[in-house]
Amino acid sequence: MTALTTALVGVNQQTLTPAAAAGTDAAQVLIINLDLSNTVNLGSSPTNLAFPLGPLASATLTAPVYAAAATVPLLVGIAPGGSSYSPGSLTITGPVTATITGTVDADVTGTVSVSSGTVDATVSGTVDIAAGSVTFTNDTIDIIGTGGYVAPGAYSLVLNDTSTHSIATGASYTTAVFNMTTFQSYTVQVKGYCGTQGFLGAPLCIPVIVSYYADSGGTVLIDTERWWMWLANGSGAATPVNGSGPLRGGFMSVTVGNPSGSEPATVTEINIYGAGRALSGSVWQQTPPGSITAGFTMLTSTAPVTPLPGDDRILAGESNNQSMSANQTCWQPLPLFAGTVSLYFQSAVALANDFVVATGQGLQYGDLAAGTATNGVVWASASVAGTAYTAQIEAGNAPLYFIIKTGSSASDFTFSAQGN
Repeated sequence: MTALTTALVGVNQQTLTPAAAAGTDAAQVLIINLDLSNTVNLGSSPTNLAFPLGPLASATLTAPVYAAAATVPLLVGIAPGGSSYSPGSLTITGPVTATITGTVDADVTGTVSVSSGTVDATVSGTVDIAAGSVTFTNDTIDIIGTGGYVAPGAYSLVLNDTSTHSIATGASYTTAVFNMTTFQSYTVQVKGYCGTQGFLGAPLCIPVIVSYYADSGGTVLIDTERWWMWLANGSGAATPVNGSGPLRGGFMSVTVGNPSGSEPATVTEINIYGAGRALSGSVWQQTPPGSITAGFTMLTSTAPVTPLPGDDRILAGESNNQSMSANQTCWQPLPLFAGTVSLYFQSAVALANDFVVATGQGLQYGDLAAGTATNGVVWASASVAGTAYTAQIEAGNAPLYFIIKTGSSASDFTFSAQGN
């Protein structure tokens, strides 16, 4: 290999490779611009320097070769015979403004900012963004892969409203419309009670409505979903309803209604969260409050079992319950669960009325009644002594309850409700 020599190029043209030095007039010579930022102009005659050679670029030309540079002195390398040459690696400490037409292989420890143009990159290794953030503004992102996953994002609080909202009879309270376009799913929590629940027509179970919109102003409604929650008879007994589900629109609000004909409902807390996780359907749950004034004794006030939470899909599990006396009517609210529910009932003696399971949707004080006249019946079981009865029902988006009335004799009974 011919040895590499160097030369300093000035403003005026100079000969880099006289014919005698290259051997013949037709000899090949490799010229390398060793400058990191400036261009050298090359040509075949002193008056024709029309070939620009950029920083660290190289070219094989036919001698003689002439050169000039606007910025001097500029160092070039000369390899007579057209021998191949590689300048090795390049470390750039920046800032750098460059036009790159070839392949770039770089280790970047600082910041890369692309203000215009297109970046088309093939990454054979791993891209790991360990800190900071990546922001895409006014553009689309296409992710094409053959496997792997996108890790769910952490919950982000959208609304934490701990103000007290009194909802009059037949009225409702609605939150602002929130931008949920950066999330895939929501979580909602609502907590409330009725302080005058012992009056006729007072609310026992009220609706929570999630509305989805196409715009931030809430003028284009896309979809809604309605769920029902139990109300306690006081703030200290209130238990929240919790719901999660996929977002059906980019903007969302929550409404709490009061279908009561006589008494107000009080909402003490509304929370909305957004999340990056994907959900296939909505799931709402609520443990019944331990104290609801409905006109009849809650079974749990005397039974050893507290209200079940329902998170294991077990809505009721009364086994040989002996808490009822003769000629008594009791009821029990069940946890909120939507889906198929399998029911089982057996009484040791015949009851004064059939055993009834009903829906709590819109339930008010004065609606409870033993037997088949109960409001919202979904299953009315007979009560022949010692006979087991079963049924399978579809529970909607409202919690269930059961009501039982004994006859002249006290009765042990067993009742289970299992969500599938």
